[in-house]
Amino acid sequence: MTPTRYGGVPTGFLARLAREIQGTKAPKRSGTASRWGVYFGEITLHGQKRLAYVARPPRVATSESMYVPSRGGGMRRIGRRMVDTDHPRVLFLAVDRATYKPILEKP
Repeated sequence: MTPTRYGGVPTGFLARLAREIQGTKAPKRSGTASRWGVYFGEITLHGQKRLAYVARPPRVATSESMYVPSRGGGMRRIGRRMVDTDHPRVLFLAVDRATYKPILEKP
């Protein structure tokens, strides 16, 4: 995404993020674990709960396997441990109302 010439967000970009969150837009690649995803949820920012669009990093499998006890007394492998490649990043914060400083002078 490139910003507009005034530094804002292009029109329709948040709508595209919302479609991706709802799942109505098909992913470009078949494996969604290997690409950044987006979710809309509540986060804690400076001690306050805020609604935000957050980017979720891709996940990769490590060489470490997970095991559970089996009925025969041994251990059964159930898969590999997945880890994030990066940390989640806040894309946009949802605000109730935008507030602006007054720019008009008193008469």
